[in-house]
Amino acid sequence: MVEVYLDREELSKILKIPATSVDYYRKKKGMPHIRIGRHNRYLLSDVMDWSKGNNN
Repeated sequence: MVEVYLDREELSKILKIPATSVDYYRKKKGMPHIRIGRHNRYLLSDVMDWSKGNNN
């Protein structure tokens, strides 16, 4: 299975949350991401695994 890195807008649509919430979770709660240049990218599987352990 091939996984693609998602940008903030794509991830927010999948999770059905505002894009600003993606930024908040990344900055304040430690949502897993990688930096490619000046852009943040997210693997959906990493984010889903992270969310299972952060139900607060």
